[in-house]
Amino acid sequence: MIDIAAINKDKHLFVDASLPLITVYDDYYYFSNDYDVLSHGQRNYLINYFTKQGFVQTSGRVLTLDGWRLEFIKPNRLLAQSSFQPAFIDKESDRCYLITPTGYAQAIFYQHQVSSADTAISEKAFNLFKALIDKCPFNLQWLKDVHINTDLAPIINANFNLLNDYQAQVIEEKFKNKRPL
Repeated sequence: MIDIAAINKDKHLFVDASLPLITVYDDYYYFSNDYDVLSHGQRNYLINYFTKQGFVQTSGRVLTLDGWRLEFIKPNRLLAQSSFQPAFIDKESDRCYLITPTGYAQAIFYQHQVSSADTAISEKAFNLFKALIDKCPFNLQWLKDVHINTDLAPIINANFNLLNDYQAQVIEEKFKNKRPL
């Protein structure tokens, strides 16, 4: 079993019980923390953290322990397209995906999207976005750009300013002097 509370005690890692995803902070400038590719520093941080927890790296993309699999996702070959997989919102699995903060945010949008016509996010979703931003700011503009012609576009566009304003405030208060991994 993955200990969510222990993971969230780490100052760089974020996980929520509602999604089979774990993300890691890199930087708030997004130079190396782009849409779906973890930076070298992020990958190493995750590997080091989980091997200390008893996980064994069984391949370049997989760490295992007691039937649990942590998987680094394969980036989309066309990096300007989504790498979203329905498994990213299926919490009934023994797999957990290691993903960028932007990929995590995308999964939150998919998880809480009722229909393409409904652009409101619930208080629960907003609180999850806030928790993610408080620990791992994400590239909201890139997420918006990648989904310009998808079903997520209306919900992202409708909530862009709210999330962007909150994230700008958090970055100014907490991340201005934080160094990348």
